[in-house]
Amino acid sequence: MLQIPNYRIEGLIGEGGMGMVYKGVHLNLDRPVAIKVLHPLLVKEPQLRERFYNEARLMAKLVHPNIVQLFDFNEQDDVLYLVMEYVDGRTLDKVIGREVGPIPHTRAIPLIRQILEGVNYAHEQGIIHRDIKPSNILLTPKDIIKITDFGIAKIAGSKGMTKTGTKVGTLFYMSPEQVMGKEADQRSDLYSIGVTAYEMLSGKMPLDDGTSSEYQVMDAIVHRSFPDPRSYYPDIPEWLVNWVMQMIAKQPQDRFHSCKSALVALQSNEQQSTPTSVYVGNNSAPLPVSKNTQQSVSLNPSTSTTRPKVQLKSPWIAALLSLICGGFGLFYVSAVQGFLGIAVGIFWGLITKGKGAFYLLWIAYPIWGFMAADNFNSKRIQQLK
Repeated sequence: MLQIPNYRIEGLIGEGGMGMVYKGVHLNLDRPVAIKVLHPLLVKEPQLRERFYNEARLMAKLVHPNIVQLFDFNEQDDVLYLVMEYVDGRTLDKVIGREVGPIPHTRAIPLIRQILEGVNYAHEQGIIHRDIKPSNILLTPKDIIKITDFGIAKIAGSKGMTKTGTKVGTLFYMSPEQVMGKEADQRSDLYSIGVTAYEMLSGKMPLDDGTSSEYQVMDAIVHRSFPDPRSYYPDIPEWLVNWVMQMIAKQPQDRFHSCKSALVALQSNEQQSTPTSVYVGNNSAPLPVSKNTQQSVSLNPSTSTTRPKVQLKSPWIAALLSLICGGFGLFYVSAVQGFLGIAVGIFWGLITKGKGAFYLLWIAYPIWGFMAADNFNSKRIQQLK
């Protein structure tokens, strides 16, 4: 059984060409971790060892909510290992292939946004991932993205450690310039994110028919255009299809120049395609605002240039206010007119359900006031006579 100082190994999480990943627990902190032990063949290569050390130092600088954090890196008895944040979730390729198939765009867009934010942060630190793909992206039960394996695949070569004749999973997400052996930059990561987004939205890995050889796949990446993702899953907005197609453009200069610009374009198009709602009154559904008038409508009542009308929700409030008006008439005029005012007030409050109660109030007071004054003056004149 594997022994790692200060950690208790609880079980094997997974195994691949690069090595094995174990779940462990820090003995003193009681913190769950993921321990990735590199393949012995990599440990015995001096050039790969040195480059892996450099990559590990860079990964230690990456502290971002959407990136799996590196806690420790060490070598013990010819075992080279990384201690990383343990993520309770599953890889994105399993979500696409086994759980939901195509991910609806309303759910996929926030996930793509998180991928862009995480990779953009790495780019700002001078790190190019070079191996973005769904199997390197973890998804938590709360739909939080965690990107992993920064720089590891580049050390092993673009094909990874696979048996001769087997299909390489990374190949489908490689940019044309990587396939042609050119230097990868930020736009290469953008291409891989675009292919990942394509697969998320369509449920299909582009250019993978299950029969093509590795050479045929590489030739298709360089020369063949991807099919419209709506041919696999039609419920994808046109603006989002255009965004994905720009991400996976063959020439780097035709793509977005950075994750930040891709993120801005994604958010801008999303906002323009989502109708804004305005609340128009009691028990009314929100009404969509057209794109042409959206900018002129204020959604904040405190900043609106039009003062909202005052409406009372309870009919009994209106009835009470009218009752006061009726009482005013009863006291100053006569019992008949007072009771009539009370009846009218209650009836009006019930019929209008509170709407226009203030109008009745301000109309009723002057009327009864005038009647009261007229009645008072008539009695006073009679007394003087």
